[in-house]
Amino acid sequence: MGDGPRPLPTPGDPLLGGSVVATVLVAGQERGTLEAGDYLGEISLIDEGERSATVMAKTDLVCQGLTYWDFQPLVQANPMVGWKLLQSLARKLRRNEQELAEERQAAERG
Repeated sequence: MGDGPRPLPTPGDPLLGGSVVATVLVAGQERGTLEAGDYLGEISLIDEGERSATVMAKTDLVCQGLTYWDFQPLVQANPMVGWKLLQSLARKLRRNEQELAEERQAAERG
């Protein structure tokens, strides 16, 4: 793998492989990990916006990229892909809301 973690390539990359581990960084702070079968960059596939996080691979891995212009026809032809993405985003949103609530409580306690 080289001399340490390195950023992963493109938005919409599903992580493939059995021993994949990657760290998600937001504003330089670790916010979670990704493992084989997880996705990254899904928000950019929907809105073409900037990435909201940086993902650093901790192990060698294989990714499959998907562009914005390929994603829309894929979802139109396979609605279950869109549904699975919505479920994944909902889980991430709930987890992030819980983490923020815990951080607020910790800050209030001092």
